[in-house]
Amino acid sequence: MAVAMPRESNIDTVFQRLVDSYNTFSQAPNGSPKAKAQLQSAAKELIAATQAPYEAALAFAMQNALFPCFIAAGDCGILSQWPKVTMTAEELAEKTGAERRLIARLMRVLVGAGVFNELGEELYSHNQLSTTLSKPSLLSVTKFASPAVARLPEYLAATSYRNPGYSTEVSTPFQFGNNTPLGFYQALAANDNVRKGFDDQMKAHVAMERAKFQTGFASMFDFEGEVGPLIKSPEDVALVDVGGSQGHVLEDVRKHLPGFKGRLILEELPETLQSITVPEGIEAVPYNFLESEQPIKGAACYLLRQIFLNWSDARGHQILRNTLPAMKRGYSRLLIMEPVPPPAAAPMAAAMLDIQMMQMGGGLRTEKQWRAFLDDAGFEVRNFWPSNSNQTVIEAVPKAQV
Repeated sequence: MAVAMPRESNIDTVFQRLVDSYNTFSQAPNGSPKAKAQLQSAAKELIAATQAPYEAALAFAMQNALFPCFIAAGDCGILSQWPKVTMTAEELAEKTGAERRLIARLMRVLVGAGVFNELGEELYSHNQLSTTLSKPSLLSVTKFASPAVARLPEYLAATSYRNPGYSTEVSTPFQFGNNTPLGFYQALAANDNVRKGFDDQMKAHVAMERAKFQTGFASMFDFEGEVGPLIKSPEDVALVDVGGSQGHVLEDVRKHLPGFKGRLILEELPETLQSITVPEGIEAVPYNFLESEQPIKGAACYLLRQIFLNWSDARGHQILRNTLPAMKRGYSRLLIMEPVPPPAAAPMAAAMLDIQMMQMGGGLRTEKQWRAFLDDAGFEVRNFWPSNSNQTVIEAVPKAQV
């Protein structure tokens, strides 16, 4: 049976959209995330335009082979550092102990996906993607998170296709996929190797986000203009970074905004604070935002970065209810830094991140969902502040303060 190919005129139209998207991206200031997403979408659209419908469907369905090939390559040592720039399948077999023919078959898939370069018959070299994927921290965290994602269809069927996180009495996809009563972060804490890999990945992510701004996280919000005027004394608490990891945001504010006055406080779990070096000029306070009321009262700003995407609405509301009593109406404000996907045509990276967070019962929220989520917890949104990173700053205050 003959398969109809796409009409050339359609490809021409899609190609012109790609050119237009490239021109917009190249002229956008500081690599606009929106322009970048549009360019990536146009590139994928061009690929799709060259495929017949069944060809595209088959290629999509067979992507289920890619992830196992990546894991196998990592486990047997193909992804690890090589002793020379190029290696043959035979040399990789000698290095790893895997059969040459198997290596050639795995590499065929990985090369097709852009992992590794193929320089000739069974001759390969590392590239930027394979070098990044070869990091042990990335591989260990990926393997740690994969059972929940792999068994997600089973979980959704078992819960009658309810949105994960709908009840704190029901296990999360992570617990179901790993057959464990432990939550994601509990299981992470119990595995030293994976926890170290997770910490390394978080450091890499922070470095990537910081690199998008000359002054790091201090550029993501107008701290001096919006919060600075509220501070009347050096003893006033300006920022409380709730669950702030190693204090990266506060460190950037202190370093790059010398005119910004007031105390900066980092709140984290006691065990986290014991394992890190708190940046100079930052106060550390042990705190679990799920278990007790916010201990720092009347701060100008309570900051929660990359927190709520990890938790269901019920757990998120618990965090907010623990924060609200500490806030001074007409003065305090809440700042939330998280990815906020658009209501339509979300970038694939955001959509995939949302599914990854689903295994914990959490996920990403659109502007409309953020407004409803915060409203249910007694807050009103004052503004959404976009940035040149993938994160948006959501500014909210207790109700009746706007």
